[in-house]
Formats: sequence, structure tokens, C-alpha cells
Amino acid sequence: MVNKQIKWRTLLVGAGFTLFFIALIFRVYWVQVVMADDLMNRAAQMWETDRILEPKRGTIFDRNGNILAENAQAYTVAVNPGIIHANGLEQAVVKGLSEILNKPEKELYELVTKRKKDGSFYLQVEIRNEGWKIDVGKANEVKRLIEKIEKEHDVRNAGIFLIEEQKRYYPYNTLASHVLGYLNKEGEAVL
Repeated sequence: MVNKQIKWRTLLVGAGFTLFFIALIFRVYWVQVVMADDLMNRAAQMWETDRILEPKRGTIFDRNGNILAENAQAYTVAVNPGIIHANGLEQAVVKGLSEILNKPEKELYELVTKRKKDGSFYLQVEIRNEGWKIDVGKANEVKRLIEKIEKEHDVRNAGIFLIEEQKRYYPYNTLASHVLGYLNKEGEAVL
């Protein structure tokens, strides 16, 4: 009786291992032969994808270790005219951003209500000059304005966005600017 049980258990374990190896061989065949073309195409796409890596400008020191130029956190203010119009927030957004950015309300109103030629609203309009590459303090004021508008008008999205960027900071202003180089208002390097 005991010998018979051992034989059945051995047979059952052997059958389990055999099924496992058959499944393993089938899976290897499936991946290597059946799916080979699809996997090779996907791999080729991954290898051949071009991606532009944005360089980060380093900090420049003088010989005494004083910083002459460095990157600082900056934000660009952008608005979504469609969302602002849909929620009826034009006046609140224009008034609030005008106070923070010191930009004329008339110019802001044109940006906040900007439409394409076909009459549809733009998805994103950057507020240049006054709202371009603002420091963290101004960005926090804009965040508070967003929260205030969303709370007062009971909306989830006020249509104002902050785009995180980098800004070149020169502690000594124009000192050695011709040697260091500098960025113009469009963010292009100038020597």
C-alpha cells in the first residue's frame, strides 16, 4: 500500500514537472518565434527614438569662490482663455494678474480672451515680459491668486498656470558680462 502511494506521488510530481517544462518550452517558442517580429519592431523604436536633452548651465565662480552667474528657479505665467471664458473669470483673472505682474489690464484682457482665426480659444497663452520667468515670490503670489479665484468662484480650475523654468542670475549685474556671456529677454545666449 505504501509503495503504491509513493509510486502515485512520484508519478504525480513527475507529471507536474513535465507539464511545467512543456509550458516553459511553449512560452519560449511563443516569444522567440511567434512574437519575434513585434518585439523587434518595438525594440527598434526604443533604440532609434531621438530625444533632445536640454543642457543645464553651470554656476560660474571667480577665483575667490564668489558666484558670478548661476541658475535660479523661475516661472512663466500662462493662461487658458477657454477655461477662463467657460467659468466667466475674465475680470477676476485680469484684475488679479494686473496687480501682481504690474501689466496693464487692457493688455491682459486681450491675452485672456485671445482666440484663433477659426474663433476657438487658444489652449495656452504665455504672459510675456511681466509674467515671463518670474521669481519664486511672485509665483507664490500667483498661486495664492489661483486659490482665491477658485474658492470665490467655486471652480476647480481658474485657467492660470505656472510653467517651471530656469533663469540665469548674475549677482553683480553687468560685471564681466562680456566675458561670461548673458541671456537676452528671449532666453538666447549672447556673447
